[in-house]
Amino acid sequence: MAKALIILVLVLVSPVTLNATGENRGSSMCNENVNVLRAEATELQKFARWFHQDHSLIFDDFRSGAEIYLESLRADRRMLLRSQLENFLVQHERATTAAMRKAWLALGAEAWDRELDVKSMLTLFLDIM
Repeated sequence: MAKALIILVLVLVSPVTLNATGENRGSSMCNENVNVLRAEATELQKFARWFHQDHSLIFDDFRSGAEIYLESLRADRRMLLRSQLENFLVQHERATTAAMRKAWLALGAEAWDRELDVKSMLTLFLDIM
């Protein structure tokens, strides 16, 4: 039992590097391929991530940046984003300003002007779509 526990601990803390095909490149303890599953981001998460830390350096304001993003989407992705954004707003319709901001940032928006009301801006983005 003690040996199994030690081996388990070594496996858990051993550095393992995977290449793009999932091949193990850093551990001598494992010779099998390792598949890493990564959940695809939702359209809403992708949109939120558009407001990254350099957003204000690239775009004049949040609206113009959002317009460029939305114009780049295919119609099917835009419709999916619209649906997800509407659902997000419904889910948080009773949220305080701070709670709404926190929920939006949790989706991946790294930068958001504190002066901008998240709910108002997201509603505006719906109108732009």
